[in-house]
Amino acid sequence: MSSIDKEILEELEQGSSVDASKFPQPTTTRDVGDVTIDPADKRNIVKGQLDNDGTVAVINQVVKVSDPTDNGKYPTIIPGNNVTVTVNGAKISNKTVVSAADNIAVKPDIVDPKMNYKINISDDLMTVHLSVSYTRGKNYKVINSKDVKDLVIAAYLVEEPSPPKLKFETVSLKLAEKNVVHFDQIKVMILLESGENVDNELIAQGVEPKSPVDETIEYIFKKERPQTSSRPQSEIISVKPGEVLAVKKPGIPGEAGFDLSGAVIDPAKPKKVDIKVRKGVKLTEDGTKAIAIIGGRPEVSRGYISVFPVYSHMGDVTPTSGDIDFNGDLKINGSIHDYMLVRASGNVTVKGDVANARIYAGGDVIVNGKIIGSKISAGGSSVLCKEIIHYLGDVYAYLHSLLKYLDQLGKAVTTGNLPVGRAVKVLLEKKLRDLPKLCVKFADKIEDREEYNTIDKSVVNLIDELAVSFFGYGPMRKFTAVEDVEKLTQKVAEAVRLLEGLINKVSNIYGNYVQSSELRASGDININGEGCFQCTLNAGKHVNVYGAKGLFKGGQIRANGNIRVTEAGSQLGAGTGLKTTVNYNIRVGTAWPGVELNVGGMRKVCIDKEENVYLHVKEVKD
Repeated sequence: MSSIDKEILEELEQGSSVDASKFPQPTTTRDVGDVTIDPADKRNIVKGQLDNDGTVAVINQVVKVSDPTDNGKYPTIIPGNNVTVTVNGAKISNKTVVSAADNIAVKPDIVDPKMNYKINISDDLMTVHLSVSYTRGKNYKVINSKDVKDLVIAAYLVEEPSPPKLKFETVSLKLAEKNVVHFDQIKVMILLESGENVDNELIAQGVEPKSPVDETIEYIFKKERPQTSSRPQSEIISVKPGEVLAVKKPGIPGEAGFDLSGAVIDPAKPKKVDIKVRKGVKLTEDGTKAIAIIGGRPEVSRGYISVFPVYSHMGDVTPTSGDIDFNGDLKINGSIHDYMLVRASGNVTVKGDVANARIYAGGDVIVNGKIIGSKISAGGSSVLCKEIIHYLGDVYAYLHSLLKYLDQLGKAVTTGNLPVGRAVKVLLEKKLRDLPKLCVKFADKIEDREEYNTIDKSVVNLIDELAVSFFGYGPMRKFTAVEDVEKLTQKVAEAVRLLEGLINKVSNIYGNYVQSSELRASGDININGEGCFQCTLNAGKHVNVYGAKGLFKGGQIRANGNIRVTEAGSQLGAGTGLKTTVNYNIRVGTAWPGVELNVGGMRKVCIDKEENVYLHVKEVKD
């Protein structure tokens, strides 16, 4: 309220007339407190009214009317803001002419303070929201006025009483009526004590039941597998027989909740799932695991797990495609490029060439194109086992000879006049000089083979033991009695029997043209085409180099069965050796000078070109 407004109200309150000069002269109405005054109408506040006109005044909420004299005009009253005016019991709202005989009553407006509240309880009895609105009251007082001809009766605001605060007990009782026994009492107290409006505030919430964890199937083979090499790897997923493919994870029960009445809400039960299997997969008895029964590529289709034993690789094997390691049969519908590695637990078939690459197969290897500068192994560890058997067979023969020599020395070694270690060292230098070289060379050659770590540790330890037993001063430290040599001979024989039991699969290699390569097979090696040039072939059984030409020029063949070659060696005398064990034979259609044949230690070296060469040695039993 401005200073002018306050001054006007003070003068009116005191019952004095108001100087009109104090009012500005705007063209619009203006409010004085709760009183609206029209500045253009000064009749109700300006002194100097005509004596014969009637007047009206308000003093302490009482209206006093003075009638006019002679021909004067009767005064008028107009209800203003915040008042109710009745004349002779009738409420007026417009300008009304009044006289002293009229019963005029003026009543200032009164607005009572209000407090409203609403408690909203959800149908499921899980939430309660509280809303509270406070409205202050309004008390008015009629403005006093001295005698004027036309009077606007108005009232101004003198008080705004506050409504009573909502009581905590009221809220508590209302909730109890609705069976709500749990709510945030402290929060409600704070909200109500503040006296402020509350807009849909959450004051109670039940505890929702915790959802259960449903049973799920975890597909183990889909997990990211560790990189076993720094080389690029193919993204083919394959599994071995017995490998767990999927596991059913048990569900976890949910936890009960409760509503605001304290009633328990039971949780939902975990949903059950079943592992479904098809070809190549079986379930455990309890149905919680799926296990591969064959090697191959696992796949999930329409919820069923299967293992497919054959994988076809479209195109060439290159650094872009990465090396391939597959448990099962593998078909390469292209060539294998330089420095690439292909490994499979089953058969490997290559439609194209293999150039400066490596192939390791648990089954057969078939190459339709050329094999150049590569290493190929068929039969997995069986190949290595047979190589070790060959080696230990040679060592056994040497040890048998060593025991015969020691027996011939007789009492000299048994009485201690000649230490056994010294005697063995001399015999190795004079009679058995190839044995130390054989043991050291074989140990060095075999330790870098990828299949070596799959061999029984006792065999590995024996190979290391042989390498140090006959080299340098090893014999003098190793052998203190003839029995030590006999024990070592027995260990070699036991290792051979162990390895023979490990050979569980006969795998073959089939090719047409081989150059500067190394081929190893637990079964046969069959080259049906132009032949082999500067190659090494190691077969657990037979070797056949035949076909249109059937050439084997330069290199070595070692077999545990028969060897068949159409033409061995060359006119220029390329070093060519063919070796097999007793009870088997070697047949060569044409053997050029320098070709060496060996059957069970029986050697034949061709001095001149020979046709239809045949060499066979039978085991002589005591």
